[in-house]
Order: sequence, then C-alpha cells, then structure tokens
Amino acid sequence: MAMILGCLLLMGTYTFYQYFLNRDRTFLYYALYAGTAFIWVVKMMNSRFGLGLISASYSLLNHPNLPSLSFSIGIFYAMFLLKILDLPTQQPKLTRLIRGLVWLLVGQQVLSFVQAFGGWLFASNMYYIFQDLPNILTGVLLIVATARSHSPLKPYLLTGGLALYLITFFPLHGFFRFYGLTPVQETFTYYPPFFMSVGMVIDLFCFAMALAYRSRLVEVERNQIQERYTQDLEAQLAQRTEEIEQQSRLLEAQHIRQLETEFEQKLADTEMTALRAQMNPHFIFNCLNSIKLYTLDNEADKASDYLTRFSRLIRLVLENSRSEMVPLKNELEALQLYIELEAMRFKQKVQFAIHVSPNIDQQYLRIPPLLLQPYVENAIWHGLMHKPEGGTVTVEVSQQEENLLYIEISDDGVGRERAAELKSKSAGRHKSFGMQVTADRIRMINQLYNTQTKTQIVDLVDSFGEPCGTRVILEIPV
Repeated sequence: MAMILGCLLLMGTYTFYQYFLNRDRTFLYYALYAGTAFIWVVKMMNSRFGLGLISASYSLLNHPNLPSLSFSIGIFYAMFLLKILDLPTQQPKLTRLIRGLVWLLVGQQVLSFVQAFGGWLFASNMYYIFQDLPNILTGVLLIVATARSHSPLKPYLLTGGLALYLITFFPLHGFFRFYGLTPVQETFTYYPPFFMSVGMVIDLFCFAMALAYRSRLVEVERNQIQERYTQDLEAQLAQRTEEIEQQSRLLEAQHIRQLETEFEQKLADTEMTALRAQMNPHFIFNCLNSIKLYTLDNEADKASDYLTRFSRLIRLVLENSRSEMVPLKNELEALQLYIELEAMRFKQKVQFAIHVSPNIDQQYLRIPPLLLQPYVENAIWHGLMHKPEGGTVTVEVSQQEENLLYIEISDDGVGRERAAELKSKSAGRHKSFGMQVTADRIRMINQLYNTQTKTQIVDLVDSFGEPCGTRVILEIPV
C-alpha cells in the first residue's frame, strides 16, 4: 500500500504540473482524482494499521467511513471522463444523468464532513449500508458512456474503468480464495480498500496512457494544420508574385502621353515595386524554408512563433501599402517584425534596438508607408552579414523640431566601402534596387506634397579612422 501511495502521489503531482503549464482542465480533474485517492488511501492505512496520524480527540475522524472521501473520488472521476471524452457534446442525455448523480455525490460528501464533526445523523443504518450506491451507479454509467464513445482514447479509458470496478469487487463476490493463511494474512488479503487501491492505480495508469496518447494526437493535428497553412501560403504567395510580375510587364509596355496620367501610373508602379522590395519573393521563400526546417527538426514552438510573426508582417505590409500615409506606430511595428524574422533566420546574429522619444505621438504622426525597411535591409545585408559575429542595427526616432521628424538608422557593420569590395551575393541586385526605389519614392513624395524629405548617409569610423558602420539620417516633414 505504500507503493500504491507513491504511485498516486507521483501521478497526481505530475498531472497537476501539466495543468499549471497549459491550463487544461483535463489534467486538473486527473490530478484531483489522484490526489483525493492518495488522501483516501492514507486514511484507510491509518485506520487499518493504527498509524496514529489523527489525534485520538477526534474520534469520528479516525472512523474509516467518516469523513468518507470515496464521494470526492467519484466526483473527480466523473468530471475527468466527461471532459476528456467530450460527453456533453456526444452523449447529452447520458451526461445530464451523470451530472445529476455527481451533484448527489457532492451532497453526500458535504454530509460526510458534517457527520465527522457533529456526530451521526441517521439512527437507522440503511443510509450507511446503501450510501455507496450512487457512486457505483455513476461508475457503471461512465463505463457505458465510454463504451459508446467514438473517441480514439476509448480503449485506454475503458480498460482502466473495467479494471477499477472488477478488482474493487473481487474481495466482495468471492471469485477467489487463498488457503493456509494466518488470521492476520487473511484479514489483509480480503481487505476491500486494498483492492480498490490497486484498481485505482491500474485505472490511473490507463488514464495516464490516454493523456499521453491525447497529447500525441494534438501534436499531430497541430503539425498537419501548420503544414496545410504553409502550403496554402506558398500557393498564395506564388500566385501573388505572378500577378505582380504580370502587372509590371503590362505597365512597362504602356506608353502614356499625358503628364498627369504618366505621373499616376509611375506612382502606382513605384509603390507596387516598393512593396516587392519590402517583401520580395527571395525573402518570402527564405522565411518559408526556415519554417520548413523548424518543422522537420520537430521544433514546433519555434516554427509556430516564426509563422505567427511572418503572417503578421505580411498582413501589415499589405495593409500599409494601400494607404498614402500610415501612422508611425504601424511603420515601426512592421519594421520590428521584419528585423525579428531576420534575427531568427540568422540564429540571432542580428541584434536590434528601436528607440522612440517619449514626446512623440506614434499614432498621430503619419509617414509614407514602407519607407524605412529598405535602409534597415541594406544595413543588415551590406553591413552586418560580412561580420562573422554579426552586429546591431539601431533605429532612433526623435522630433527636434515641431514639424520635422528625425529618423536615424545606424549599424556597426563593415561600412559601405568594404561591402562594395566584397559584393556579397546575398546583398545583390535586389537590395540596391530597393534602395533606388525608396529614393524615387522620396523624390515623388516631395513633388506630390510639396515637401522637403531629406536623406543623408554618413560613413562611421572609429578612433583609429577605420570604418565601423553606416548611419542613414531621414528628415521627414510632418
């Protein structure tokens, strides 16, 4: 029975920790069932073997049937099966009957505690003789409900339930008999709580296997959902890329004579091309490959995190690209998501920091969309990727004048001159193209809104005159 106690304590503690981690009430009911069974066995051992765990002044507490915890065991047993088999949805009529019996068990449990401190309430023994009938009936209905269930966990749960009830009733129906036992041995051998304890341990073991199999099913389903989502995303991105390329070819083939029409066409084409520079197919497929690698390595949490950030970035870029001006907050959020994805893809080789002056209302100030990302991308690919240890990109946003927004993008990379010498393939033509598109957009924005947005690029050097990075300064009228 001490070994049984150890099993109950271990199972209860482990499943309660599982509940603490994921807040799944299935684990909570399991832990309460195992924990209540543990206390019940301790009480029965104390009464049976005279362990003296309860003071003699509380005589009724030492009685094996007061307070009886078998009602609570039945309550948590029923709640666990109702939850894990989803019986309220699959078998609503039987569930209502089981819940009625559970409430009856709750009343019996309260009555048991009242009697433990106030004395026996019934003069007749009829109630005490038949007080376990609701518990037995609840167990029988739960076995029937389990047998009728279509859950993949049915074999484990049905095996555990049958083992509990069959083993519990072994010493009562005389299915077996041992001979040659001493009176003490015979008394212990035919002690019903011992067999009930054995049955609960087997039942809990089957429940543990059911929970493990359930976790496996959840993991398989989650992986399938992620795989389908990735495939759908790849198909959508491929279709969108083809549409963008086809539209670009059509725009290039057109010859517009009127100045206003030409300007509008050029602006639309430039904005669309800026979107492509922001989220070009090369970057998209790199992200998808990273998700694929995480999935193949069974790093589901990292793949899910990466996929969540990637989908948020896609949505932000598509939303921001529809507006001529967007809040500074939206632009910085998209920029941070982009840098986080690059940092995850390059194993944290890229560090970053975004600082915004507290006096700036990020929701009120509006700037052209997709304006900052090409400069940050240029800093990562031209500056930091040439350093084995990587580096840091810093974005500083301030408003030194009332109608002028200052944005500084700095990196501690190898500098423009060294980057030009290396001519990294990963920072090839599409990177320079993105910078050129951004410069064109700034020029057109100045013409359209009659503003003076300025860009300045500064080569940083250390105290020895060696290149130590690049700083881009944007001055944006607001």
